[in-house]
Amino acid sequence: SLEQAPLIRQRITSEETRGNFSEAWDLEGELLRLARAHPEDPRSGEVFHEIGDKRIDVLERYLDGEIPPQVFLGCFYEDSSRPSDPYRPADCYCGSKDVAAQMILTSAQRNYLNAIRSLLQQRAYTSEELKGLEMDLLRTSYVYGGRYLTGRQSLSRLISYATANGEPLEKRVVMLVEVADWDLLFERRASALDNYAQIHEYMKQRGVAQSTIDAVFSPATPVMLPAFMPNPLVAEDPASSTGYIDVAFDVLVVGTTRRVEILGASNASKEEQGDLEHLILRSRFRPMVVDGEFPRASRVVVRYYTRSTGLDDAGVRDGRACGAYTRGMNPSCR
Repeated sequence: SLEQAPLIRQRITSEETRGNFSEAWDLEGELLRLARAHPEDPRSGEVFHEIGDKRIDVLERYLDGEIPPQVFLGCFYEDSSRPSDPYRPADCYCGSKDVAAQMILTSAQRNYLNAIRSLLQQRAYTSEELKGLEMDLLRTSYVYGGRYLTGRQSLSRLISYATANGEPLEKRVVMLVEVADWDLLFERRASALDNYAQIHEYMKQRGVAQSTIDAVFSPATPVMLPAFMPNPLVAEDPASSTGYIDVAFDVLVVGTTRRVEILGASNASKEEQGDLEHLILRSRFRPMVVDGEFPRASRVVVRYYTRSTGLDDAGVRDGRACGAYTRGMNPSCR
């Protein structure tokens, strides 16, 4: 029963510490079977969430060049989306890195979804853990696999939770904008642009404060997509910066950029200026509203504050800027 779960967890930790990963893997399987047998129990959600996090840790290490034993134990080199071939038995010890990464991601997201279903059976719509799990699905769908449908379904569920909880209209409308953002990121341009226009008109008709509308569609610093990740163009603490770069660029109605121009800089190297230009050109932005309309292009000027850590440590140059295909999943993003 699930009363045994804490003890099984201790045994898993003990076996992993000893380097006995095969035994730990088998115990994880036992733990998952218990959780699947009791989906209505809150402890099952905890099990699924924890193992989902562990799979993402394996994926991180694998993409960083390590080959954790769990890659072999889970036989992640075998593409489970393809029918099995009796003349070609599964090889759990070698194969395509992309296939293995996608299979590990699938395992992680399956556990997150099981944790979400467990919480929904308890009608835990206000649960911070539920929202956190949806954000885990969103982030992993964007960063590791370019999984359009999984991420969009998460966004839709988040809106349904906000509706069930009676969240303010302004908050729910912003969440609808993030669905349009997601469509734009995944090249559903017609759908995204149509939704932006409808949402903008809806906000005006419902009397949403102009300051709120401007914050969504006409901010001083354009919104880099996806909006749920930190915007590297917005400094958390300008006073702690080492310098700055003033840059101008056009944000096109389809979210891409052009005509990036460095206007000036203070204590910022040519390399930092080049990195910023590269970041802006490779990133996607939410279309801007000017005088109540979505123009073909909007010229913006931004002051970017430099940091000693640089763009790489901010997690944007080789990750964020590649859109929905990052962390080596797509060779063009390396």
